[in-house]
This record gives sequence, structure tokens and C-alpha cells, in this order.
Amino acid sequence: MSKPISGWIIEGVVASGKTTFLQELQQILAHRHPARTRICISEHYTERVLEDNKAKQTLTAKATIDLASNIVEQLEGIASWKSESKFRHNEGNAVIDSTIERFLGSHYANLTTMNLWSLNSQDQSRIIDIYHRLEVLGFSVVILKLPDSWISQAIASTKLYRNTAWSQYLEAIGNDEEVGDYYLNWQNQLLEFYNTLSEQIEIQIVTVDSIHSKKQYSELAASLVK
Repeated sequence: MSKPISGWIIEGVVASGKTTFLQELQQILAHRHPARTRICISEHYTERVLEDNKAKQTLTAKATIDLASNIVEQLEGIASWKSESKFRHNEGNAVIDSTIERFLGSHYANLTTMNLWSLNSQDQSRIIDIYHRLEVLGFSVVILKLPDSWISQAIASTKLYRNTAWSQYLEAIGNDEEVGDYYLNWQNQLLEFYNTLSEQIEIQIVTVDSIHSKKQYSELAASLVK
């Protein structure tokens, strides 16, 4: 039986181009498979619903795992529309396309850089189970990686087009060099997290060559959509 979902979890440090990549991916999906069902879960519901607790430094690893598990449960319910129907063996328009912007890797990087990530063996087992379930559904992970030497400049450039609150948040971390060091560590933590899950789910790490050009994102999106 074919996997019910053709899905991608999009991860990456600030300014790595996740929004641009998702836009390109959605355009290609709409062009190649306009009749397919599409499920797009943005960072508002994978991460930002917990940001108030993160700001108060009361967010726990368990809370992020609970959220991730709930999202997977919802996706399993949607996947059953196909797997329990007459379309269960069908490809083509019966496939459900899905994207998830940010997931547990981002939570791990956030909380680890804040010294708030604490796991017990049960939590670790739940993480492994969550990513195994995602793989069974048909998901893989795409990590957009900035070259280490680009991070400081790339993140500083976000102050030109994001709101004042964002600039204030960065200023609270420090100057541009200190912000760059903070997010370099963040990116390394993200990569460390996914390095432990390579046996559970397919992971593709893409080094972004140009954050100011759509070409690489478009080519990457085109290579993913079958």
C-alpha cells in the first residue's frame, strides 16, 4: 500500500529562507498536482502557540513533545481518509500533499540555547516514535542550513524587513556578532537533534548558497515534488 501523504517538515535557522522555500514548494505543488488535497501547517501552530511560555522561560520539553504528538495524531486521522478508502492503493490525485513549518528540532534548538531542554528516557522514546510515525505517513525532513560565516549578516538583514519587536528581541541578545554566535549555536543544535533521528526518517540537509535568490529554493522544491 502506498504511503497516504507526500510530506515535508521544513526546518532551518532564522533567515535561511524557509518562507521563500515554502512559497516555491506550494507553487510547484499547485502547478503539478492542482487536484490534490493539501495540508499546510505553519509555524503558528507548530511553534508559536508556545512562544509566550518560551518568553517566560516556563516552556518544557514535554510540552513541545505533547504538541508535536497532537499534530501527528491529527495527520494520522487525515491520512486515514486515504488509507481506509477505495483510494488506498492509488497514487496521483489521491495522494495528500503536506508541509510542516518547523517542528521538534526547532523546539530543541530553542530550549537548548536557553538551557531549558531536559529529557527523561520516556521523552526520548516519544520523540523517536513521533518521527517514526511521520515517516510511516510519508514525511521526510528538509533542513535549510546557512554557511556558518553567513549567519551574522543574514540575521542582521532581517531587521530591515521585520517589525520593531523583532529588532528589540535581537538587541536583547546582543550586538550583531553576539546574535550571530547565538544563532550559529542554534543551528548546530538543530543539526545535532536530527543527527540522532536519521534511522527514523529521511533527512536532507541543504546548504543555502544565496538567501537573496529564489532560484535555489525553486530548484530544491522542484526536486522534491514527484
